Amino acid sequence: MLKTRKLIINFDVRSLVVLGLVLMQLSVLVEAAHGVHGKYLFLGFGALSIGLGIFFVVLKLGLTKEMARSLIIFVLLFFPLEIIIALRQPDQQSGVMIIFRFICYALIATGYMLGRVRFEKTKSSEFIYNIVIPISVLLAGLIYFKSLNSVAYFARGRITAGDDISSVGLSFSMCLLGAICLSQAITRAGLFSKALHLLAAMSVLPAVIISASRGGLLAYFVTAVLILGVHGYCNRRNHGNLLVYFIVAFITLALLSLLIVQNDLIREQFLNLMDRFFRLSGGDDQSTTARGMIVSHYFQYFWDFMFWGYPGYQGPYPHNLLLDLFIRFGLYGLAIAGFVYFRAFLVIVNLKKIVCDPVLALISAAVIFSFLNAQISMTSEFLRFFWFGLAYLVANYKKSKFSMSNSTVLS
Repeated sequence: MLKTRKLIINFDVRSLVVLGLVLMQLSVLVEAAHGVHGKYLFLGFGALSIGLGIFFVVLKLGLTKEMARSLIIFVLLFFPLEIIIALRQPDQQSGVMIIFRFICYALIATGYMLGRVRFEKTKSSEFIYNIVIPISVLLAGLIYFKSLNSVAYFARGRITAGDDISSVGLSFSMCLLGAICLSQAITRAGLFSKALHLLAAMSVLPAVIISASRGGLLAYFVTAVLILGVHGYCNRRNHGNLLVYFIVAFITLALLSLLIVQNDLIREQFLNLMDRFFRLSGGDDQSTTARGMIVSHYFQYFWDFMFWGYPGYQGPYPHNLLLDLFIRFGLYGLAIAGFVYFRAFLVIVNLKKIVCDPVLALISAAVIFSFLNAQISMTSEFLRFFWFGLAYLVANYKKSKFSMSNSTVLS
């Protein structure tokens, strides 16, 4: 039976879902250091944490009219995508691809549902945000750093640890975790919390440098500048905060410089990474040329994918979120992309209000970083944190216009 009632949950279930997504991203780093067994362990714990979060909300909430309407809308939105895939892209019907897509569907529904609920701050949820998440990232980063001598070289001097781990995927996962930890170092109160999150954000940098992937690092830098700049502007009258920002920036640069100087492998890969950046201005960058050729190839068949997506699509992916959705799903994908880009733009525009709340700052950092990185890399199915976060902020924005009173309720 449908119920209509206001809901306040006295435990921040978002912390469980965010922890689960963090553990899933960490699985890439763990696999690079210790193989697939560590990967599956982190994926399993991540899925368990997300599942517990969803279970607690559904158990507390029951089936409300709001939830029923939202689920129907989501089914209607996702169903055409599966129809297009079934009719036009049979290669996307493999078990792995189906699982990847439905994970994203579930995260979108979960994010939207959580965005309509008011959560009370509790010691247990704050413990997850302030201790469990940064320590998990920090330990994984240290484990990877310790195992640097055992990883294998990837093509063109870029490093990974197996055929299933790309340098792009490694960089994306680590920069995403770095961005959310850095957002917490900036927005959370307390010197200990700031220091721990900053160390966690720093711990992912060896993996990022080792991957020699530019896209993730650029998106990481822009996200950090946006959040730091907006938060600093909001607290511009507090000169003590500004001093802390300068000290944090100095310490970060000093530690990074020391890391590069002391480790031969990281120094070598850092120089390789800088060389790849310089090639962009020289016009002889192989990666950029190859991506341009991929896009040109697809647009030779523009009228074939214009309405119902590219027939028999099985990659290579076009390294851009808008093109990825348009090429695969035609005009319907283009409409989804338009909505996604508009909402992502709103997140950036409303950063001044968002950064006042550490949890919203964390989710927004994940959304902004993923969105920026998705302009030059990553397929839609791997943007899990992005889909969850964007759906959450859409729901939160709908009711409260990003109000930090967090007074949104389901009714």
